[in-house]
Amino acid sequence: MDNNKTYILNIVKLFLLFLGVPLIGYIFYTGNYGNFYGYYLTGYYLIIVLLFSFLTSFLLKYRFGKLIIIVGLALFLGSNLKLTLKKLNIDILNSNEIVLQNQIMAINWIKEDSGNHKFNVDVYVPPVIPHSYNYLFKWLDLGQSEDSQKLLYTLYEIDPPHPERLDAWLARQDGIGKVEETVKFGGITVERRERKNFY
Repeated sequence: MDNNKTYILNIVKLFLLFLGVPLIGYIFYTGNYGNFYGYYLTGYYLIIVLLFSFLTSFLLKYRFGKLIIIVGLALFLGSNLKLTLKKLNIDILNSNEIVLQNQIMAINWIKEDSGNHKFNVDVYVPPVIPHSYNYLFKWLDLGQSEDSQKLLYTLYEIDPPHPERLDAWLARQDGIGKVEETVKFGGITVERRERKNFY
């Protein structure tokens, strides 16, 4: 029994180390103008899964523990089933949702609209750095030019928490190029622009 207590104590210490040290570090976080996005905590997913697995295996040793797990799973599935069904039944083109499907549609529209012409793309996303679009541009072979071109596409996502940032970005884009056509794919807008003062 002593070995079992030592084992559990070591597991608790390990989880406190993995959970506690980064949380202490986040107390002193001041970067990104004080904005703290959920994806900063991506590293915690594995720790949470391990903690859940450990607690489940511990509770399964006892009859009352099995009942707790069954009730907990029923509550979890019941509350999440509503949210999941709502997300699965949403009309992505007539809502402000941003999902992979409408991201791909937006990029394919740029690809088809540009034909064989060289072009540039400027992207605005709320997390500032458009990693997902950079990946999709390469994956879908969106052949944008490295040099400045007359044909410019602006692709931007809605930013409900900070519309002023999107407005400032669009004002800057208006100084760069004139809008010729605008299309929307859910919460994503793509504009074809002609660059001003292009020689």
